[in-house]
Amino acid sequence: MLMPHAEATATIATDADTLWRVAGDFGSVGAWHPWLTSTSTDGAEPGARRTAIAADGSQQIEQLVHIDPANRYYRYTMESTPLPVADYVAEFRIDPIDGSSCVIRWTADFRATSGQEADAVDTVQSFLAAGVEELRQRHA
Repeated sequence: MLMPHAEATATIATDADTLWRVAGDFGSVGAWHPWLTSTSTDGAEPGARRTAIAADGSQQIEQLVHIDPANRYYRYTMESTPLPVADYVAEFRIDPIDGSSCVIRWTADFRATSGQEADAVDTVQSFLAAGVEELRQRHA
């Protein structure tokens, strides 16, 4: 059975390495995602956990599964979240197009826990898209 999938992408007029330095750190998402007020992490290696605090005060805890700075991507899982999802696995990736632009891709696969798969996909899709759009606007 296929799991629901959400994805957000954008072309950004910044080279991939520069954008990775801004957004590639596992703990940096709180500094640029408009729905988050802060994040804290206990490391930067696989197994590290980050706690993200949303503007409404809710929090989610995520665990870094894999990171590859040379290829500018990391994969993580969701340990606890107020979102109606389980078995959540996401990947954050920045791929070069040329020396002055790149594509950011943020994807997630998960199981909807609310029984409302479309609502869960919309919620996750909106979260990913808000983050990607914020990076695009900051680096346009």
